[in-house]
Amino acid sequence: MCYNSTYPNIATVMNSYFQLKSILLREERKKTMKTVGIIRKVDELGRVVLPVEMRRTLGIEERDPLEISMEGEMVILRKVQSNCAFCGGHKDLLEFNNKWVCCECRKEIMALDD
Repeated sequence: MCYNSTYPNIATVMNSYFQLKSILLREERKKTMKTVGIIRKVDELGRVVLPVEMRRTLGIEERDPLEISMEGEMVILRKVQSNCAFCGGHKDLLEFNNKWVCCECRKEIMALDD
């Protein structure tokens, strides 16, 4: 396990980073969101079919998990990924504030406190 208790402020540093990143992503999303012009109906079970062009563009495959959330009056779908939020790695992941962080990135973040 990759953990060092000598750096108690790691949670504060990571929390600040993720809050800032979330704000920046939200602002960027507002700039890039546009109506594609495709209208789909919700079926009796509450399902909506995503157009194949969108799935291909976003890399959404059959059986991929999607996170469903709301922002104001918008419904947001996000592909769930199990990789490090910083480097994209897949080894030794730890979830922090709904983000995955690998051991190497945790070490680098803790070193920032020095």
